[in-house]
Amino acid sequence: MAALDWAALTIHRIALGDDDEVGRYVDEHAMVGTVLTLSAAVLIGIWAVWAGALHAPRSHASATGHNRGGVRHN
Repeated sequence: MAALDWAALTIHRIALGDDDEVGRYVDEHAMVGTVLTLSAAVLIGIWAVWAGALHAPRSHASATGHNRGGVRHN
């Protein structure tokens, strides 16, 4: 979302020919927002992978002990 805001502000500045201190201020803060948004997305992705691995379902054989010489079915 921040990237779209930055792109819209940049297009708006080009259309108006605005290249003063206000434009630089807007660009700097839009870029900070973009970096923070992308960083948050990466952290959420890492957390989701970690949480999924932590709570992954185990196989039936592992849960019942049949993989340790347990009951044999013919």
